[in-house]
Amino acid sequence: MTLHSGETLRARACHIATLLSVHGARHWKWLTFLIWIAIAVTMVVTRWSAIHWLVLGDTDDNIRYVQVKDWLAGQAGTTCANIGSTRRAGRISTGRGWSMCPWPA
Repeated sequence: MTLHSGETLRARACHIATLLSVHGARHWKWLTFLIWIAIAVTMVVTRWSAIHWLVLGDTDDNIRYVQVKDWLAGQAGTTCANIGSTRRAGRISTGRGWSMCPWPA
């Protein structure tokens, strides 16, 4: 049994591929945007339960979430201004514990 529809399907696929290629070359920005939207929607849909329950897979993500939550609540977090004097075991330490602060140690 010989199927001749394979040649017809191949010709139709080549014609559609040619049309998409010409259209894609002309409107590549829109095509890139639509592909980006499709990937973003797919990622949100497949991970919706984790997003809904705020299940973050990485500990860095959890820490970043807490930092953003504190920032939105008005707490500035740890800055160079309040690192210089920290309370350790009832004593106040004035040592510079962070090398990224703008003042010399």
